[in-house]
Amino acid sequence: MQKHAEHQQLQLAAGQIQSWTGTHTHQVCVHSGLVWLTVSEDPLDYWLSAGMQMHLPANQKVVVESWGLPSTLSLHQLEQLQQPSLQLIQPPSAEAGSAVLSAESCSTTAGELACR
Repeated sequence: MQKHAEHQQLQLAAGQIQSWTGTHTHQVCVHSGLVWLTVSEDPLDYWLSAGMQMHLPANQKVVVESWGLPSTLSLHQLEQLQQPSLQLIQPPSAEAGSAVLSAESCSTTAGELACR
């Protein structure tokens, strides 16, 4: 179980880059647009579109860039009560081809969700 502790909204113009190093685990949620995201100790890059979310580990640099259109994302600081893992779920109202990363459902490996 996880408890949301803090929330921050980010608005990125097309091509804008934002980076940070968080001291806590965060969940990033993309509300609009398309973003490229990379984490310092993860060899993979991730593409997230509107409706997708992903857990970000603590104490690692995160770089996110908005691609093509402006993007809106939110960061939710998580108070860790268990170790999160990348998992793929298909939300009931989602269109074909969209997915959500969540710690609440069946597991998959990060490589299945990432662009190399």
